[in-house]
Amino acid sequence: MGTKWNKSLIVAAATATMATAATAGENLTANSWTGPTHIMTVNDYTDFVKSVEATTEGDISFDLHIGGSLLPAKAVLEGVRDGVADVGNIISAYIPADLPKNNLVNDLAFTIDDPMAVAFAVSEMNMKNDSLRNEWENHGVVFGGGFSTPLYHFACVSPVRALADLEGKKVRTAGGSHVEWIKHVGGVPVSVPFTDVYTGLERGSIDCVMLDATNLGSGFKIWEVAKSVTMVQMGSHVSGAEWIYNKNTWAGLSEKQRITLFDEMAIASVRRQMDYAKQVDESLQGSWERGLERIEPDASLAGELAAFKTALVAGLPQASNEKRGIDVAEAETIIADFQSYYSRWTELLADVDRTDEAALIEIVRAELYKGLDLATYGL
Repeated sequence: MGTKWNKSLIVAAATATMATAATAGENLTANSWTGPTHIMTVNDYTDFVKSVEATTEGDISFDLHIGGSLLPAKAVLEGVRDGVADVGNIISAYIPADLPKNNLVNDLAFTIDDPMAVAFAVSEMNMKNDSLRNEWENHGVVFGGGFSTPLYHFACVSPVRALADLEGKKVRTAGGSHVEWIKHVGGVPVSVPFTDVYTGLERGSIDCVMLDATNLGSGFKIWEVAKSVTMVQMGSHVSGAEWIYNKNTWAGLSEKQRITLFDEMAIASVRRQMDYAKQVDESLQGSWERGLERIEPDASLAGELAAFKTALVAGLPQASNEKRGIDVAEAETIIADFQSYYSRWTELLADVDRTDEAALIEIVRAELYKGLDLATYGL
């Protein structure tokens, strides 16, 4: 009698345990290396986490770490691979040796003039281009979605109107193609953390900074020390990903959970790019109100930039081979794919009201994952 009771208890306990496990859901450790008020943190982590937890009714929950408190920027790839975090955002420009092909794509971003289109283009490309997808998977992570900063301009203490004005100027750059561009025009690239730009401009150790306009009025308050903004368009920054997932964690999610995450990442991506556009407008308007001079580049500067972009693309396959060890033919394929995806997204967004969140989400949902098997992606 006692033996039967014990067996029944064990079976009941095991059944209860399995039921609890089936309904407990997944708790993911998430890492955002950007600060708590950064556009990427707010949209892609803080708000994203809340939305996923609400949508799944707790089937997916997060332990969120912000500002690099768990993993600093340069350690994200390794940390997510090793399971220190299940998901995190990453800048591949910080670890160029680990992600050479992704950094090749970032060089191409110097040539674009539509940040929203390129954000969705590089997201789709990283999922579908074999070279890029395999680069992520070889590091034991699954790519979830990309991003683009707004366009880069010059913010300067002394005005830059023409090509000759850049001669000898000390310019804080964002790396990669930006460095080569400043060298090309006779400037001096300066590499310092962005936190040092304000004092650099104030003290004269930096003459200009290449920045996206949100930094004029963000926490950095560059509009307090710069005197002018030259509205020359020097591309954007797209290196890395807003979400990379540990491969084993991703495989352990149900098909329904993975598809839900894709949908939530699409929504967050739209909101982030819209937020960027809104803050650009606000920062530029605030700069003009504070007396900064708005400068349109003259023909010499605009013409030289256009010629540099053309030469950059033409020379990139060989340069990628010499500097990054990428096969020339593979680099050519990556470049052609980038141009194709970017063209596709500029056309898709051409007639869309970019202030209409619902319309943008609808088109991203329909087109970003088109042709991708979400049930098996990353497995």
